[in-house]
Amino acid sequence: MAAFESIQQGLRDSDSAAARGSVAALIELAHSLGVNTQDRRDDAPVFVAGTEPIETATWAQCGGLLFALSRDEVPDARAIAQRVGRRVCALAQADIAWRAE
Repeated sequence: MAAFESIQQGLRDSDSAAARGSVAALIELAHSLGVNTQDRRDDAPVFVAGTEPIETATWAQCGGLLFALSRDEVPDARAIAQRVGRRVCALAQADIAWRAE
């Protein structure tokens, strides 16, 4: 999960242009884990607006959020990307633990 931490650090410490690179790296990493980042989801706006907490998003919902981030459809993209990154990392860790059982 060091890759996630590196991306999170990039999102926290970079300017807007560098943050876009960190968002792209997050999308690529999530995609490599099997998250579908290629499709729009109708429920992404409820997470962006805060109606639903990102911390409860499923793999598919994270994919929809990442799709929206890739299309610059998210205000405060760095903050949303940080939260989506933490959620994808948590889901990945849970999946690894489940497979190890």
